[in-house]
Amino acid sequence: MNIESMSLEEKIGQLCMFGISGQSIEGDTENLLTNFHVGNIFLTKKNAIHPKQIHHLTQNLQAYTGNIPLFIAIEQGGGINNTITNGVTISPDLQTLGQINNRLYTRQAAHIVSEELLAMGINMNTYIHANIAENDTESFGANNKYTTKHVTAAVQGCQQRDVAVPVRDFPGTGDLQAHIGACLTHLGPLHKTALQPFIKAIEAGANFISITNEATAHSDFTEPALFSELIVRYLLREKLGYEGVIMSEDLLEKDITLHATPAEAAIRAIETGVDLLVVGHDEAAQISILETLIEAVKSGQISESRIDQSVKRILQAKKETNLTKFVNYDRDNFRQQWSVKLETLLATKAVVAL
Repeated sequence: MNIESMSLEEKIGQLCMFGISGQSIEGDTENLLTNFHVGNIFLTKKNAIHPKQIHHLTQNLQAYTGNIPLFIAIEQGGGINNTITNGVTISPDLQTLGQINNRLYTRQAAHIVSEELLAMGINMNTYIHANIAENDTESFGANNKYTTKHVTAAVQGCQQRDVAVPVRDFPGTGDLQAHIGACLTHLGPLHKTALQPFIKAIEAGANFISITNEATAHSDFTEPALFSELIVRYLLREKLGYEGVIMSEDLLEKDITLHATPAEAAIRAIETGVDLLVVGHDEAAQISILETLIEAVKSGQISESRIDQSVKRILQAKKETNLTKFVNYDRDNFRQQWSVKLETLLATKAVVAL
């Protein structure tokens, strides 16, 4: 993980997390890994059948990398928000965990899911949304205090098992949203605002925070928050003192493509201060982003030192997560007796909490 020995192409590859086609490695994925040195992959339902197949896929993906392991991500958010349902422990969704309102259960569920993901070779779970919302299965609830404590518990549960876990949708897109200008000029602690779950997640050691693709409600900036230097650089990086990896949501989403092509969005995001670019499976768009970023550095539009800043953060996150390229498959790692017991207990408590 020595940045001085990396080529520009290898550095740019580390800044990308791409979706792939198929349930095994196909030609386009091999091209991204070997010729463009893409350093991170995320999987969706079209890539996932059951634990053994996923394990085979992740191990083959890692085999195509050099000395730096891949972050391999998935969204395993519980309930209907699971990417994998066959042969794994199913935790409740975030909304249900918020209704049960026991931090220990939230942490235990995160711990169990993380263990099973690691057994498949997956080392990142993109499931924690820090939004404060009443009617959303991807939110712990409408109470700021309770949402904050559950976000923190989930972060801790994942990190105990060395699974990276982005805290998503900064600066919040739920029922309660932050007033950006007021937050930037506020001299005291930002309690009772939509930023509180993110602040506590940072204090808990969250090494990834994603920026929402939506425009923020209380801001003069009408484009996606991803393009706002006020939000990314001045609020998150400087005001809140966040030193970890700032990542995007999918650059192929409509909220982005209405304003820019994926390649243009990638340039704007890097200029704004984003470190890691997430792009769904679209080979043409992915290659265009890679080539555009390489050309932007060669032409001087983006300095290589700016790229190096992000690469260092990503490599540091990989070091802190203790990434292991290869893991042995053992079917006994899934749906163990105590995890099934917790699954049943939480299902019962969910009924009572309704």
